[in-house]
Amino acid sequence: MNIKKTKTDSSIQNKQFDFNDDELEVVDILFNLPENFLERVNLETSSSAANSTPSADQEQVSKESSKKPVNQERNIPRPVNQNQEPSELPQNFKNLISEMGGSRITLLIQKTLYQSDLNPQQNRLSIPSQQVKDNDFLLPTELEILEEKKGIKVKLIQPSLEITELTLIKWFMHKGPESKKVSISYILRSNWVKVAKANNLEKDDVVQVWSFRVDGKLCMAIVKL
Repeated sequence: MNIKKTKTDSSIQNKQFDFNDDELEVVDILFNLPENFLERVNLETSSSAANSTPSADQEQVSKESSKKPVNQERNIPRPVNQNQEPSELPQNFKNLISEMGGSRITLLIQKTLYQSDLNPQQNRLSIPSQQVKDNDFLLPTELEILEEKKGIKVKLIQPSLEITELTLIKWFMHKGPESKKVSISYILRSNWVKVAKANNLEKDDVVQVWSFRVDGKLCMAIVKL
């Protein structure tokens, strides 16, 4: 059963409308709402949308924080690549060796100097046997001397081309108190501290150790790269 009711409001410009019971109930609810209700709903909706949408500044910060640093430089010494092609013995060293009557020039090792190589109390340059490029630089008689833990006197050409004399020994070092593993190194000692100081050798410098022979006797040369 339809009941005809009339409702007049300024918002619909005083026009009259016919509603059924259900429609009229909805209209009554709408007309009885507070005047600023819809304004508050629109304001809260707009505020919520604004808060859920990141600002330009927030987007910029997010992008910058997601970027990863590229090619950062670090002050970490780079180890020498033992597999890289070694450089040739400088000509001035060749000339001096030739003047000495030397022959059989052989590169033994290219290595980075560590603090232990420059420690005055240790006074030695270590040449790990496993890094030696040619283990045939020693004669059988020389090997016997070193195996007996004795030293061999060798003439050494310094980086400055000055000639001095050092002692070559073979050093056997156990990995631990109860370990059977042994690390073997050739050691240049005696006047090594003086050589390092006279040639301004420092930690992380890269050097080459060469061997050659004069009248059959073992000699060596150190080149600073």
